[in-house]
Amino acid sequence: MTQLDVVSPPLRRKLVVVDDDALLRGLLATQLSAWGFEVREASSAGDAVKVCNSFDPDCVVLDVDLGPGLNGFQLAEALGRRMPHLAIIFLTRFPDARAFISRLSPDLRGAAYVNKTAIENSAELLDAVNAALNDRGISVRHDERGNRPLANLTSSQLAVLRMMHEGMTNAQIARERGASLSATENLIGRAFRALGIESNQANPRAIAVRLYAENYGTKLR
Repeated sequence: MTQLDVVSPPLRRKLVVVDDDALLRGLLATQLSAWGFEVREASSAGDAVKVCNSFDPDCVVLDVDLGPGLNGFQLAEALGRRMPHLAIIFLTRFPDARAFISRLSPDLRGAAYVNKTAIENSAELLDAVNAALNDRGISVRHDERGNRPLANLTSSQLAVLRMMHEGMTNAQIARERGASLSATENLIGRAFRALGIESNQANPRAIAVRLYAENYGTKLR
């Protein structure tokens, strides 16, 4: 074979795994490397920016809750402004993300969203990575599954549940929404019924707030 006949090896797609949990981050990086990707790791938002600037990845697998500083959604926005080509896969233990994804820029609202409980099934993570990298207009969205606990809530009901979780009274929620107190209380009642909370249950508000916290967490705003 002459020098002109030498065929260059195919370029490996480059991924960055961002997670403040060292064990999980390492497991993800090992699995992705085994699939043939070139992988770098980052433990925080600041670390992720440095790694992405030097590594120029094709995709970032990004934990939503990164501890102090920027959360994963905020980091994705910052990375997207620097690297418009970058594919994003959000990774989290919370099953529902509508309240956060609705606030993202249009380019990020279609990003993949994979629940951490699903990564034990490695095929689901690989499907998400391949869909994100191939830009087929198809995205793995675990937050849109019909069996998630808050699936029956409308966006308005979800909003009032968030305000209750933040400690606002019904009157404060009404002022925030620019609605009457009676209309707000009716909306809250419909949210309780959508969650299967009966009016005769003890402290239905506390039950609803607990459900919100379990599905959205307490650190993300």
